[in-house]
Amino acid sequence: MTLLQPGLFDSPPPPTEAAASDPTLTTLAEARAWVRDHWLDGVSCPCCDQRAQVYRRPIYAAMVRHLLTLYRADAERREGTPLPATYASADGHFHIDRLIHARPGGGRAGGDFAKLRFWGLVLESTAESDVGARSPGWWRITPRGRAFCEGKLSVLKYVFLYNGQPIDPDAAGVPEDRRGGLVDVRACLGERFDYDALMGGLSTPAEVRSAA
Repeated sequence: MTLLQPGLFDSPPPPTEAAASDPTLTTLAEARAWVRDHWLDGVSCPCCDQRAQVYRRPIYAAMVRHLLTLYRADAERREGTPLPATYASADGHFHIDRLIHARPGGGRAGGDFAKLRFWGLVLESTAESDVGARSPGWWRITPRGRAFCEGKLSVLKYVFLYNGQPIDPDAAGVPEDRRGGLVDVRACLGERFDYDALMGGLSTPAEVRSAA
């Protein structure tokens, strides 16, 4: 993960004594350093007055529940099960809100589903396909997303965003105690959801299911 503007905050010189007490008395380099020293808690840039903050966003149970719905639908597609064209395309993209609405429990994915892209678990489609020019909301699960759903991959509990883009926590200066470590799919679901029930038997290897 990289900064939205690579190099913008690379190795700035320390602020002068005057700048430390009055951020308006700075050179551009000193202003950059001052912003970086304060952006974890949020600060107004002394040059442009824009809000500068690194936001911490978690991966949580409801997001993962909807990801598992996408995983199951994609598994059905890969096994040759016909799926309605209203929410599924032959190339593996699904309209996530229509898909979730059509499945038991219904509802909608909500805006946080899109944040799963910051963990590399899903990708949004902007291309044309056999269903025509796509409107927003069509997503596909990535190989990384499948591995996560199958319990083969753990991900960072939090992503850190600056200007709406992911930033490496090392580059952002995030302390270790604010990073949260790694979590797997079951840890994300916690006690709120039953992993095996959400997987609908797909947590069992295919060769075992076919022999049952």
